[in-house]
Amino acid sequence: MHIFVEQMTTASGNPAPNQIRIFAGTCQFFQSHATVICRWDKRRGEVVMSSDLRHTSRTTMAYLSFFLKMSPVAIRKAIKDGRFKVCDGTLGVEV
Repeated sequence: MHIFVEQMTTASGNPAPNQIRIFAGTCQFFQSHATVICRWDKRRGEVVMSSDLRHTSRTTMAYLSFFLKMSPVAIRKAIKDGRFKVCDGTLGVEV
């Protein structure tokens, strides 16, 4: 499996410090600083969030919103409704 890492960009097209998108097979991961916040398995249509999401900044939430192409309100609703799972583990990332 090939892994590709991409630094996200700001709305003005500049590199966004500490905001990373990781592509691995059918999954994409969103990492902010040293924490993987989200795994999106596009083949299964499954989104799993880290429980660390509860303690993220507004900036991290903004980039997560951009990553998932959803508003922060829609993301919180998907978690509450159970459409997005929340995990205390590694989200399938082994370092």
